[in-house]
Amino acid sequence: MNVMTMLKNLLLCLLLVQLASCAMVSFKKQDTHDYIMGKRADVLSDKHLSASTMEVVGITAKSRRECESKLAACIAEIEKIELPAGSGTYLAAMSELWLLQAQKLQKQEQQEVAYQNALLESARYAYAYLFYASSPLNQRVLDNRQMQVTDYYNYAVQTFVNENFKRYSNAEIEASRYNGQAKVGEWSVKSDLSQMYLPQNMALPDELIAATQLRFQGLRNVAQRDGLGAELVAVVNQDKQAELKRDFSEMNASPATVLIRFKGDGLDEVLTTKDIVIQGFDPFSHHQVTVNQQQVPLAANFTGAYGVWLANSGFAQQSLRTLFGREGGIERPHVFLMQPYDPNRRILLMVHGLASSPEAWVNMANDLMGDVSIRQNFQIWQVYYPTNMPIALNHVAIRRVVGDAMQHFDPSGQHSASKDMVVVGHSMGGVISRMMISNANGVLDGWLAESLGTKQIPPGIAELAHFQPMPQIGRVIFIAAPHNGTHVAGGKVGKLVSKVVRLPFRTLRTLDQALSDAFSNNKRELTRLQQRGILVPNSIDNLDEKDPFIMASQKLQISNRIPYHSIIGQFSANKELEKSSDGVVPYLSAHLPQAQSEKIIPSGHSVQENPQAILEIRRILHEDMHKH
Repeated sequence: MNVMTMLKNLLLCLLLVQLASCAMVSFKKQDTHDYIMGKRADVLSDKHLSASTMEVVGITAKSRRECESKLAACIAEIEKIELPAGSGTYLAAMSELWLLQAQKLQKQEQQEVAYQNALLESARYAYAYLFYASSPLNQRVLDNRQMQVTDYYNYAVQTFVNENFKRYSNAEIEASRYNGQAKVGEWSVKSDLSQMYLPQNMALPDELIAATQLRFQGLRNVAQRDGLGAELVAVVNQDKQAELKRDFSEMNASPATVLIRFKGDGLDEVLTTKDIVIQGFDPFSHHQVTVNQQQVPLAANFTGAYGVWLANSGFAQQSLRTLFGREGGIERPHVFLMQPYDPNRRILLMVHGLASSPEAWVNMANDLMGDVSIRQNFQIWQVYYPTNMPIALNHVAIRRVVGDAMQHFDPSGQHSASKDMVVVGHSMGGVISRMMISNANGVLDGWLAESLGTKQIPPGIAELAHFQPMPQIGRVIFIAAPHNGTHVAGGKVGKLVSKVVRLPFRTLRTLDQALSDAFSNNKRELTRLQQRGILVPNSIDNLDEKDPFIMASQKLQISNRIPYHSIIGQFSANKELEKSSDGVVPYLSAHLPQAQSEKIIPSGHSVQENPQAILEIRRILHEDMHKH
């Protein structure tokens, strides 16, 4: 062996040793954030394909950049890959790829048909993955990929439905409403909205909003249910003044959940069909749906419709106009239903306080809707009433409109909704709520006679002092209620505000007519009363702890059959409880010795917005449900 050969062999050995010492696998540690992002990041979170989809793309030997830059070609190549029939990995990847394609086409006006097609293809592959893959749905309950694909489906459906609602006229949509048919590119689209509810049973909404795109100021939480379907808000435009001519109505916005079903009895048919059905649901009455013999929860967003309604209501300004008797206020109470009337759900009636409106309940009502048990057992009604009116007049009027609404929906009074109503009253609304469950027994006769200046109470207004507990009410919750009045109403500020409060002309005219009718045969007495004038206090006068009405109403007898609870704010924790107040209402005025429970909460007068108060009401309602 010559020297050159030896050197070559030596170099070869050294090279082999070096190669053998180079590890093919190495590792480094990553933090939790990087791990989660690598596992869950996808086209919806960061506009790039997920790691799971890249596993499929990798079969084509393409990088993420190569696939995303030439997406149509990438999709076409992957479609040719021979994978096991019903492969969930493949179906999920195709759904994400088509969704990315839709995102790229969204802003290209000349690609409208391609854009719509990409959305439907994404929804189709997600639909196939969820319900027709070889691995059953119930075996992937905790699979992160399944949650991602559900999001792809919901997003694609939401976007497709919204885009087409904007694009097509109401006449075109109406034509396809019940088993009709429309064309979107090569797709035949049928619509079935028979299980979707719109306010006042309108045929079509005037506006359709994606609930997932809404962000509200003033609402702490979002009441929703995870599941299948696009979460939408259906809005019906209404003239507010015309609406308030009725005594009750629904919100002009309602939650809706929409699915797209792809025609076919098996995977192959689902993946090739061009026939789809857009199906709408009322999420209050539909909790789940069945697809290919598999039941899944129906997605829902209950906050979106509530927030849109409140945001467009104008209640804040209107309630102040009402208090000061300005144009644009209201003259009589109105009941708003926060969902379609349900005969099987009991009513939770909310009565706001002075200078307020349904906006007072914004977070309480929303949080209660977010409680599954409460939502399934109760329907929320909110009273909106003119807070400049005397309390006694408002009490009678609220009784009437609530009774009229219940009579309208349940003339025979046999529904569960007509029994064991729970009333929640804040501030002056609490005083009114107490009257709704009390027996007058002549307690207010002296007050009314003195106000009128006569010993004879006209029959037309006798109901102001003569009433019994409403039979439909089963429980009441008082929040910061000044049962014994408050010194604030009689103080300098209270008197100043009282002077600028104006009563509706209709109220004064009604009282005057009642006197005229009562003394039509006694002209002398009628003339005397008219010259004297009727002493009609406003609501602020009534809340003065020295007011004859509030002093008389303290003696009202609450029905023994109706349990009640007190929630009381304590503005300063340093004071003794009996000497404390919420800044407006003293503890001793809000306290009722016979209350079934009493909760003291560190808070000002708007204690109904305090999370602790909401938790207390949830506790009370859950206890109430156990007894029914």
